[in-house]
Amino acid sequence: MPTGQIVATASLAGISIQSVTQRTASGQLAHEVSLPKAAAGALTTRTNDTDGELTMNDASHGITDGDQIDIFHDGGVSRGATVGVVSGTSVPFTGATGAVLPTQDDPITADVQVEVDVDFDGDKAEMVVVMSTVRGHVTWIDTGAATLDASELTATEPWQWIAGQGISNPLSGNPVDKVLLSNGDSANAATVKIAVLYNSDQ
Repeated sequence: MPTGQIVATASLAGISIQSVTQRTASGQLAHEVSLPKAAAGALTTRTNDTDGELTMNDASHGITDGDQIDIFHDGGVSRGATVGVVSGTSVPFTGATGAVLPTQDDPITADVQVEVDVDFDGDKAEMVVVMSTVRGHVTWIDTGAATLDASELTATEPWQWIAGQGISNPLSGNPVDKVLLSNGDSANAATVKIAVLYNSDQ
């Protein structure tokens, strides 16, 4: 059966700690996804904590009517906003969740969510790891279209969960149907890697 391994090295307080964590399960999946650069702009209209309008720096921002976007700012990520009618650099939106929107006129980056099909039962997971080369965001969606977990990704730092470590499984419930990814960096494209080890035969 497949075996997953996570190797970690810590160096602090004058000592070095190395660890190896292994799990074995019957199923595994992996995806490597390339995301284009995010679009930069500002929140020029702040209707409330979830709705407003962005003014992008360039009309070639790539955001179109009806898109679902994640909005990155100093306060976090306002995710899953639905885009209204785009006109040039003006991008109206409603229904952002997660972090409340920043102060009006604050700078932002925005990216259209990219959907990745990753069907598996989170209750049967042994190891789940996601890592992005730049700032990003990952949202796990179940078969009932509900959000299981939504997390900001710090560049090169893994989002991970390992069974048996006393930490509640963030993907428990209905099986995972898809992952929504976005890039928060307007200067660099992103590579996001997803790896899952799970018991597929239970």
